[in-house]
Amino acid sequence: MVNQYEKVYKILERLPRWDYLIAGEIVEHLDNPVEFLEKLHHRYAGYIDTIVITVPNAFRIHGLDGILHGFECINTDHRYWFTPYTICKIAHRAGFSVKELLYTGVRDVQFDNKQYHLENSLVSTDLILIAGF
Repeated sequence: MVNQYEKVYKILERLPRWDYLIAGEIVEHLDNPVEFLEKLHHRYAGYIDTIVITVPNAFRIHGLDGILHGFECINTDHRYWFTPYTICKIAHRAGFSVKELLYTGVRDVQFDNKQYHLENSLVSTDLILIAGF
């Protein structure tokens, strides 16, 4: 008798291969992002080559500006905020090999009466992690 898992694996063997799985603005909403990513890695390794994970940047300039003015700017749907280090860490712990980390968002901000143009910097809006299965 074939067990339930063997049936699932036989179905998966017939699935096509994909180049990318996009997980955009998801993991910050999860109670356990490492577990979620581990399950993705376990189920789809061999069927997908690369995962692209996007998350809001905990170091984003608007959040830092709020801190400097005495308030916390948050999205109450988020369970976590990720820094460049922490998003790479959870992907690595889930079994992915980190290939690249990108910063997004071009911002012109005014701070202390000075105008700054911030592009692809640590205080960018979002982080994009590209990792192999």
